[in-house]
Amino acid sequence: MATLITPDGTLKVVHPKAGIGKKFTLKEMQSIVEGYVEYVRLQNGGIAVVNEDGKLIGLQCNPRASLTTGYQLVGNVLLCDVSELRLD
Repeated sequence: MATLITPDGTLKVVHPKAGIGKKFTLKEMQSIVEGYVEYVRLQNGGIAVVNEDGKLIGLQCNPRASLTTGYQLVGNVLLCDVSELRLD
């Protein structure tokens, strides 16, 4: 189960367009984070998918995602398990 955290602190459960149990495509992840993706590995084994250029282009700080992950993150953040990502 993937969770989208927006900069205003909103949490939303999201699923790949292909359906529950399928994997997010690169295009889907780029759409969610509004740009190129960067994967941040988390201590719990999960992944935070973020905008690779978010800090450079001045995306809004995401305090809730930052507190949750322990990293200073900006913009939309997709929290998920690596098994939910299509990495090819």
